[in-house]
Amino acid sequence: MSQLTESLSDVGTLNAKIHNNFPFPDYTGTVTHYFIGPRHFYLFTSQKLSETETNEFNLAISPNIEAGRYELPNKEMIPTVPYFLKHWVDEHGAEQTERYNPDENNGYIVVKKIDKTLGIFEAEFNITLLTQGTPGKSHQAVGDINVTGWSENRK
Repeated sequence: MSQLTESLSDVGTLNAKIHNNFPFPDYTGTVTHYFIGPRHFYLFTSQKLSETETNEFNLAISPNIEAGRYELPNKEMIPTVPYFLKHWVDEHGAEQTERYNPDENNGYIVVKKIDKTLGIFEAEFNITLLTQGTPGKSHQAVGDINVTGWSENRK
């Protein structure tokens, strides 16, 4: 989901420090989408860097998740571990994307508060992002999520 277009909403934040010389060490994102999908709750965030460049941090969680600590891997509660995307428009006007996948076997998410009626979601995470094309290169991402409500009509 590219965030170079207008966002649906601003219903919270996701902030992270990303270590080991990551190209974007400080992520300060706005929650643009937090909604109930067919099988999961989806969270999309965006950090606008310029008119032609944005970053995203996104994840999916189970609707059965409760407050507590979830070690990775945990496909049942966290089917999509937080991942990082860089979007930009190149010199030809084409949209480009670079994805930094997580190490799905390393890290954790601590759900501090969740209200499935109001859409409140507060969590902390510590995950590892992998650099494409550079085997063994990884970046620890430590952050927090604070969602204040659903971004879309859930009916």
